[in-house]
Amino acid sequence: MRIEQITFTRFIAAIAIVFFHFAKDLVPFNSQSISFLINQANIGVSYFFILSGFVMILAYQKKERIDILDYLKKRFARIYPVYVLGLLLIIIYFLIINKSKTFI
Repeated sequence: MRIEQITFTRFIAAIAIVFFHFAKDLVPFNSQSISFLINQANIGVSYFFILSGFVMILAYQKKERIDILDYLKKRFARIYPVYVLGLLLIIIYFLIINKSKTFI
């Protein structure tokens, strides 16, 4: 099931969070009128939590009984590979790329 309006609002919230983390000190975003919005963009994280709960209610509303173990297996299979990939990239960065830099 896919609700296009929710997908668009997720996109807006994700872009706002990226701006909050990486662009709030850049020229177009540090003006007085826009910086107020960028500084409030961390609300997008709360929006994702609320949206996740809403989507889970829609996905599981017709099921009479939810198998907790099956749910946890599916969540683990969805999240764990990306977590491991990120961990490996960080390890590679610190062991190989960062090692080549010399500190005096």
